[in-house]
Amino acid sequence: DGVGAARTVDVDTAAASFPFASADVPGSVTEDAVLCGVNLFSGGPVMWDRWSLANHNSVTLATSGAGKSYLTKLECLRQLYGGAEVVIVDPEAEYTALAEHVGGQVIAPGRAGTRLNPLALPADPEVGTNELGRRRLFATTVVETLLAERLTSAETAALQAGLADAYIAAGISDNAATWRQPAPTLCDLADHLARQRDGQALADRMAPYLGPESLFAPGPGPEAPAPLRVFDLSAVSPELLPVVTLVVLDDIWRAVRADGTRRLVVVDEAWKLLRSGRSAEWLSTLAKSARKRLAGLAVVTQDVDDVLDSALGRTVIGNAATQYVGRQAPQAVEPVARTFALTGAERELVATAATGEMLLLSGAVHVAFAALASPEEHRLCLTGASALTEGGRS
Repeated sequence: DGVGAARTVDVDTAAASFPFASADVPGSVTEDAVLCGVNLFSGGPVMWDRWSLANHNSVTLATSGAGKSYLTKLECLRQLYGGAEVVIVDPEAEYTALAEHVGGQVIAPGRAGTRLNPLALPADPEVGTNELGRRRLFATTVVETLLAERLTSAETAALQAGLADAYIAAGISDNAATWRQPAPTLCDLADHLARQRDGQALADRMAPYLGPESLFAPGPGPEAPAPLRVFDLSAVSPELLPVVTLVVLDDIWRAVRADGTRRLVVVDEAWKLLRSGRSAEWLSTLAKSARKRLAGLAVVTQDVDDVLDSALGRTVIGNAATQYVGRQAPQAVEPVARTFALTGAERELVATAATGEMLLLSGAVHVAFAALASPEEHRLCLTGASALTEGGRS
């Protein structure tokens, strides 16, 4: 307004100048809606509320460099603005800078001083749950994953006896009041196994993974959870990645509780989990059960085949009411178009989309948009391994 003219207007007229009705998306904009970006054709804002849908899950499919991590970081920030808690499984250390900026918590297994304890018990368990029994059963899965082999019935019996001894030695019983005591570790378990005739061989096989500086050695207890938690798995050795991922996913599942708090669980580079049987089963279970606990699972992946060609991957898509599809590799365009029933124009878009351009799909809603960030958000979302290749508009 170079002239500097002033106008007096009524409230309705003033409100109309703020274009947040999101006319490109059917229905009214709720208080929990977040800004995804601007419509590629109309320029209007695209607001979306995953929490108002039949389930709160999403899946983001796009090739490397298409902007999927950028968009995911934007939503994480905006969910935090709205009071939700966010937990991220981060295989490539892309979210650590974001977490540090907002005062989040970064748990980095494989780095000095970080410890994991799959035998730990909650200090405030959910009413009516037998958490101690669950821990003992879960320990069998952990040991089998650690050793990459199935235990015999005799070894399983020895393991359960060793677990009982380890918990008793730590002062922990079926009485939930004792669960505030420091829990035994896998190292303690191995010590008790070594004292049994049938457990000695099992303890010997576990020994290489349980040294004093190992991931599972005794150490400080976990910090109080922050609104944003990032599990940075980039430093975990390939040999330990399956068991570490299993323990991390279990920790996340236990934190997703029906206490009225919205929680978004983000799994980036999910193709790595979908190639592991137990991790893929966990994703499938969370996808089907998250809504009961007011949680949403956000699966982000570049490997379309691992999602579309597996039963568990299709289960994750089938239980995702929100779907983001970005640029696809040429060989993936047709499978994606069939799976999501894309029109010819939409098929062309995912074949040629620029970085940060996405299709938002949810039932009858099909909207093409470009991610939109403030300058500060843009800077934060460009940090990490994708800084030079992924981005959007600012």
